Amino acid sequence: MTKRRSKGETQLVSHHDKASPITETATICKTVMRKDDAIALHPFSQVPEFLQINPYIIDGYRVHLSYQSCLKSLFVLSNETINIWTHLLGFIIFAYLLVYDNMYIVPWTFQHLMDRIVVSSTSLFYMSTLLLSTLFHLFHCHSEESYCKWLKIDVRGIGIGIIGGFLSGIYGAYYCHQALLLTYSIASVGIIATSAFVLSRAKDEVINVRVGKMKLTVHRIYTYMLVVAFAFIPIGHFIYINGGFAVAFVRRFAFGAGIMLGWGLLGCLFLIFKFPECLFPGKFDYIASSHQFWHVCVFFLFYSWHHSCIDAVHFRILNQCST
Repeated sequence: MTKRRSKGETQLVSHHDKASPITETATICKTVMRKDDAIALHPFSQVPEFLQINPYIIDGYRVHLSYQSCLKSLFVLSNETINIWTHLLGFIIFAYLLVYDNMYIVPWTFQHLMDRIVVSSTSLFYMSTLLLSTLFHLFHCHSEESYCKWLKIDVRGIGIGIIGGFLSGIYGAYYCHQALLLTYSIASVGIIATSAFVLSRAKDEVINVRVGKMKLTVHRIYTYMLVVAFAFIPIGHFIYINGGFAVAFVRRFAFGAGIMLGWGLLGCLFLIFKFPECLFPGKFDYIASSHQFWHVCVFFLFYSWHHSCIDAVHFRILNQCST
């Protein structure tokens, strides 16, 4: 196998494996010609190990692109195009919601400056997660070093999204219980500070703990487990002090939480089982692969929880914090 360069990017060209029709087909790089560049797409068998994320995605890989070419590949159909655009469009939608909420929802619905801060910061948390995910999928093909760097950024972006959803949920649930709101907020800050410390101290080396070959350090896994486990404490307390599911507000908020968790569970199932491409390898290389469905589920998770938390605070205000 030899390499040739074309305007800052490396293209792999195979000169062997002529005996096998499958291998011979795999050696043909799908190239999309542009006016000033050519973005070559490669089969799974020809890409470096760090890009061999899903063995059921057979074709459409970008390899060793320059950062400029990575940007140009936004408009080239590869197996990452939908991954990039789902979260890029999600980022744009939440940017719109950030402006819309502050212009039309918060001034007429909410009473305090803190309401505006919570609504705005939650949208900003979600925007950060979506943008960092977009950048990872856009630039990770540049090099193995770049892949590892952007993966760490992407994983921390996931943490930012979890924190945003967590804090907005506490604010909506305990809006009428200021002492508990303060207590759980302080506890959350402690959890977040601890998480940030652990993540900052985590070593660069990675181990083979993977969800679809997504490399995670043990430190990060334990950190997210700690955050998720802590969430069950305020949820259970909220249900208890508000009279259980017989109360309308509890059912209303729990329904929103159920929708949010449902999107998360559905996305995880797609991601873990690599469905549907595991059934038809090579048929979903570009459109409708598991990771693309995961991205869609993450967006709707954020979107549904965003509206549920706003609705919870609005409900409390309209009912003068009565249950």
